[in-house]
Amino acid sequence: MQFTGTNKTPLYEAVRARVFDHTLLFNSDFKDKIIQDFNNVKRIVTEDGKVKFSSGRDSNGHSDMTSSVTLA
Repeated sequence: MQFTGTNKTPLYEAVRARVFDHTLLFNSDFKDKIIQDFNNVKRIVTEDGKVKFSSGRDSNGHSDMTSSVTLA
């Protein structure tokens, strides 16, 4: 699967909602790190109405856990 801006938005928003609604469960060893990673991703709506996501890079990568969970 190619992870593009077009398909990332609906996938990410659906998974993010399940994470914060506690309907998507994780191994307790990873839960805090995954939630922190999801919190580091910011949803941005451009002037022309497009939705994009932005995240800084840290020691865990560039929202690598968020992307992995979303793609899974």
